[in-house]
Amino acid sequence: MRYVHSPFQSDGLWCDGDLYLPDNVDKPPVLIFVHGLGYPRFAGLMPFICPLLTAGIAVYTFDFRNLTFSEGVLRNLIDPGEQVRDLHAAITHMRALPEVDGERIGLCGVSVSAGHTMITAAEDHQLAGIGCFIPCMDPKSYVLGRGVRFFLPLYLISLLDDISSHLGLSPICIPMKLPVYLFADCESPDFYPGYQIAWKRTGRKFGYDVLTLSLQQRATGKHIVWTNLFPARSILRVLQFQPQIAVPDVQCPALIIAARDDSIVPYASVQSMAERFPEAELVSYEGDHFELGNHKELKEVVVDFFFRKFSENR
Repeated sequence: MRYVHSPFQSDGLWCDGDLYLPDNVDKPPVLIFVHGLGYPRFAGLMPFICPLLTAGIAVYTFDFRNLTFSEGVLRNLIDPGEQVRDLHAAITHMRALPEVDGERIGLCGVSVSAGHTMITAAEDHQLAGIGCFIPCMDPKSYVLGRGVRFFLPLYLISLLDDISSHLGLSPICIPMKLPVYLFADCESPDFYPGYQIAWKRTGRKFGYDVLTLSLQQRATGKHIVWTNLFPARSILRVLQFQPQIAVPDVQCPALIIAARDDSIVPYASVQSMAERFPEAELVSYEGDHFELGNHKELKEVVVDFFFRKFSENR
């Protein structure tokens, strides 16, 4: 494996990224892999990246604006519309790089970011294929479906934070849920090449763990401390995100991975959505939304799908 630190600009902001290249492969196809919601780019993805590299497929990961090592004034602010623009900019960046085959590009997104891949593929018809893993296509339905006791406090705190932003006040932050497996072996300096990572729990807030990560970037020497706290106004932006309307316009093949016991996205709704794609392969696993990384067989499914699609576009 070869590692290249490879940032790019989106709307004038630098988004920080990493390109992983397979050994002994000249100009390999590249898969852009984006994390779920507001996670750092490394969270839970290395177990997927390593098998792809072995299969001769390069992988590019990056942080959306406002997150981790990327630029942005308000840290951890999540805006799906802006993140889709970042993904388009990442594709443009990959098409210009001499290290990869810019005519063979695929996208993979997890949870909310699966919607980013759908919208991007609907607007860019040159992609070889996309992966939509545990796709959260309708956040508003999920939140409303949990009942008024869940929805109302969440809505009120996000609205209060949005009002605070217009008054110039400090953001009201809440923690995002981070499954423990996303940080398995993170303390090892070899877990994520190019970084030294250490994490710890620092308390609880609104019923969720507050996590702190110390991240040292070897390529630049930059060090940051990241937490899983994000401005509550992000919720309003996520609830307005409806990527399922883009499904009919996706022209490339899609791999959809769904959890049969998903507590966030009902499996039946993913089945229904998959039927609307012009070309889609639906794979399921026994488990919940946050158990994706616990199923080793899924890594083989991902490698097989993209190896086939990239081979067809050779």
